[in-house]
Amino acid sequence: MTQASLPVIDSLPPLDGPAAAEVSARPASTAFPACELGIATPDPLAALSPWVQARLGMASGLFRALWAKHPPTAEHGRRVSQCCSRWATNLQLAPSIRHEIEVAALLHDVGKIAIPDRILRKPEALSEDETKEMLRHRFSGLAILSACCLCQEILDIVEHAGAWYDGSRAGYTKRQGDLPLGARMIAITDAFDAMTSNQVYRGAWPRERAIGELFAHAGTQFDPDLVEHFAYLQQTQPWDRSTEDDATLLCLPVCDAVDSYWGPVQRPETSGLSQSAWAMANFQQQILASSLDAMIFLDCDLSVLYWSPGAELLTGVKADSMLHQHWSAEVIGLRDGKGRRLAAGECPLSSTRASGTPCRGRYWIRDRTGEPATVEVHTVPVTSPDGTPLGVGLVLHDLRTETSLEERVQSLHARATRDPLTDVANRTEFDRIHAEVVATHLARSAPCSLIMCDIDRFKQINDVHGHQAGDEALIQFAALLRRSCRDGDLVARYGGEEFALVCVDCDNPSATARAERIRTDLTRLALPSLGGRNIAASFGVTELQRGDTPESMLRRADRALLTAKETGRNRVVQLGVGLSPAEPQVTVRKWFPWGRRPASVDLLSRQLVSLVPRNLLAEKVRGFLADHGGEIVAADELTAVMKITSQQVSSIRRSSDRPVTLLIHLTFQEQRAPDDGIETEAKRFRKTLVHVAIRAERARDRRGNAVESATRLYASLKSYLMASAEDEVSQV
Repeated sequence: MTQASLPVIDSLPPLDGPAAAEVSARPASTAFPACELGIATPDPLAALSPWVQARLGMASGLFRALWAKHPPTAEHGRRVSQCCSRWATNLQLAPSIRHEIEVAALLHDVGKIAIPDRILRKPEALSEDETKEMLRHRFSGLAILSACCLCQEILDIVEHAGAWYDGSRAGYTKRQGDLPLGARMIAITDAFDAMTSNQVYRGAWPRERAIGELFAHAGTQFDPDLVEHFAYLQQTQPWDRSTEDDATLLCLPVCDAVDSYWGPVQRPETSGLSQSAWAMANFQQQILASSLDAMIFLDCDLSVLYWSPGAELLTGVKADSMLHQHWSAEVIGLRDGKGRRLAAGECPLSSTRASGTPCRGRYWIRDRTGEPATVEVHTVPVTSPDGTPLGVGLVLHDLRTETSLEERVQSLHARATRDPLTDVANRTEFDRIHAEVVATHLARSAPCSLIMCDIDRFKQINDVHGHQAGDEALIQFAALLRRSCRDGDLVARYGGEEFALVCVDCDNPSATARAERIRTDLTRLALPSLGGRNIAASFGVTELQRGDTPESMLRRADRALLTAKETGRNRVVQLGVGLSPAEPQVTVRKWFPWGRRPASVDLLSRQLVSLVPRNLLAEKVRGFLADHGGEIVAADELTAVMKITSQQVSSIRRSSDRPVTLLIHLTFQEQRAPDDGIETEAKRFRKTLVHVAIRAERARDRRGNAVESATRLYASLKSYLMASAEDEVSQV
């Protein structure tokens, strides 16, 4: 049998039970006309305005008040609202119902306006009393909305968004199907976004781990039918957290009746700086004055507005002589990284001014003694809250003390390790560095991530605009990847138009956020050879997992990249759960040369527990096989036998090692709660037991390296299945 023997998820499963009845009772949504919303601005509140204004209308002031109080909470509400919008569209809810859910999601945390700053902004765990006070924001929010919201459905959703599905949370009277559908959806998306966002007390979780946590609390905190539907939606139609330019969401029209939700209350706007804004301005002024880096601010006409003391120290040019003067690269003798004069349009200030995106690179300048100095130049566009360009900021960082040894080392390896066209690492250097990074981070139990990216429809660029245009696209894309690197990271041209970015000490959510920034910056980068048009790229992101080899990690990132291309291109897809806690010592059978043992003796036998249903685990097994180069030799509804050779398992091979074929036997068993009259299967689901047995295909292969390979395979499989050992679960 082949991999096709495992069940395939072709589409989202139908909802069962009360949720299905509620959805089916609503009229199907109509097609939405396309429209464009311009939000290409670095100001956060301005970037949120189109979505907020379209959903809240005259009540947008409530959202701005929440933003003024605590911007992370407001941004969280925007993400929950857009995720619910996508979900509601998939459920084919009527537009009016979807709009009610969107509005409720945007303002479900508006009550945090009433929470004291000492609690809301506390950078550590809350005390018991502080936690109780924080929970009161639900009722404060309902009181705020009750004073201005005329739509009872929205009030009901906000009131019950914090309720638990089984009715066990104090302060709520409704449970299960009596809870509004929107409240049940917001509860799931609210928890999912919180788990996949960086918090003060912990980093963001990978999406798959967050989905596992939703299943763990399905039936108690969350509607199990909706959890299962949400999980399949995330599996088949991955959603980016940064969706400002997502066509599906931003093409939704403004609700005609949005202002009918609110009473016509208008309040005068206040003007002037608050005390905190005044203090922030003083902080900024003193930091600029004391920084050793050269900082230069220019207006839209490239007239100098500010020339910092650091700029005077580095260049020898006095501020009095430059203020209100027109900028010229010759004032500081700016040259490219090889000392050549910059051609028209090559100045980083001109590039940033034209594209509206930051630019970073190494250049030469003339220092205060007249000698050439290597500097890192960082240019940043500056805009007003409404997106109007105000000018450009320029930062020069002196690299002379940092680059001497680096330049000597790079000169020895440049020809052998660099791609001649893009000047990034080549495939050989990538393979070497990637293997070292994987081995080092596994030994340290530290996270590292891999981003695989591919320029979309690159063949059309060559066919339509010529190979020179294709070369420019590759060069500009590689330069953008380099600018996003930190110390220790590696950018490599993997082959053709495909690039790889190794991110050291970086987990899945952080790497995904970085890939999303690169994707967004690329869509705003105009290429002269394409007539000022831009290009797009797809990205696959994964994090190192226990039991990984460089090959399995690379295959998983490739699989994520393929998913991104198959689901529409110009998007970021993340796979993998990352590093789980350290694995306890696994007992394995040893090989004794003086005695023959039957071939059926297991090298390793363990019982795993996963909180994910069996049919979803089948897809995880399929990914495990693809990433480890294995195959299915037998399978039925409850069992599977896979075959993998040690060449795909061992990270370090010795010349004396022969290939070892290992057989992995999996047995699945779903445990369900006793039948209490609840009619849906999902509501009775509790957990899936997976028995794992690994053995050598041939008796003579049960030696040391086979045991090592079996142990590594088990650790990797455990990560893919989002599972825990049974004895670990029993201790919780």
